[in-house]
Amino acid sequence: MRLVYAARRAALTSLIATRLGANWLWRDESNAGLHLVLSLPHGLDDVQVAQRALEKGVLVRPLSRYYAGKEAERGLLLGFACVREDEMLDPVEKLAEVLARSGT
Repeated sequence: MRLVYAARRAALTSLIATRLGANWLWRDESNAGLHLVLSLPHGLDDVQVAQRALEKGVLVRPLSRYYAGKEAERGLLLGFACVREDEMLDPVEKLAEVLARSGT
């Protein structure tokens, strides 16, 4: 399963870098886990972006919801464990549309 998840992570990372730019990816050198974090520009509400993405059929989680007791980082938690590489393009394109309409 590690090979499967590594391939999915690499595919999603590549799609994001190609469609949005590598600077959108949270710097995580570990290559571990089943999620990526997409950084958002300052001032962009991750809860609203996540809601708009869901309206387009793309489930992402607002990173700010995982913080307690301090100023929350804004970003989106992107799960990739259950998404095959050949199914990733459409959700990434929809997310890119949402971000473009959100003023990025």
